[in-house]
Amino acid sequence: MEGVEGQHGQYKSDGLTRAGKDGGRSAGSFIPGGLKMAQQITATRSENTHQKRVLKAKLAELLGASTRIEDLRVDNLADPLDQIKSALDREMTMNQLDARAHLVQHIRAALGAISDGTYGFCESCEERIPLKRLKAVPWARRCVRCQMDVESQRQGGSLLMNVAA
Repeated sequence: MEGVEGQHGQYKSDGLTRAGKDGGRSAGSFIPGGLKMAQQITATRSENTHQKRVLKAKLAELLGASTRIEDLRVDNLADPLDQIKSALDREMTMNQLDARAHLVQHIRAALGAISDGTYGFCESCEERIPLKRLKAVPWARRCVRCQMDVESQRQGGSLLMNVAA
C-alpha cells in the first residue's frame, strides 16, 4: 500500500502521494484528491463506529452467557458408560468455555484497535482488511490470505505432532 506515511505504511488517493505524518490534513496543505481522502476517512470513522457497536453487543452477549456449574461437576458414577458420558460432557463444556474466552480476547483486542486507530489492518501483512471480511468477522485480525497461511501452518504443525506420536 502507498501514500500517507504512518504505522501501516503509505496510502495513495487518486494516485497522488500524500506527505507527512498527518496525511496532508494539516492547516494550509492542499493535495489534489484530498476531498476524496477526507470522505474516505469520514466513511472509515463511521464504519468503525458501527463496528464498535457490533463488537460491544457481541461482547455483552458472550459475557452474559452463563455456563451451568453442574456441567463441570465431577460425579462418582458406578456405570462405566455413564462415567465416559459425563467426562465427554465436561470436556465439551470446557472446550466451549475456552472458545468463548478466546473470542472475548479477540473482541477486546478489536475494540482496542478501534481506539488506537489500527482497526481494519492485517497484523501480518499490514494491508487493509476488506470491509466485507470485517462485516462478517468484526474481530478479524488478519486478511483472508494471511489467516489461511496461519491456519495451514497450525494444521501442518499438528500433523507433524500426530505423525511423531
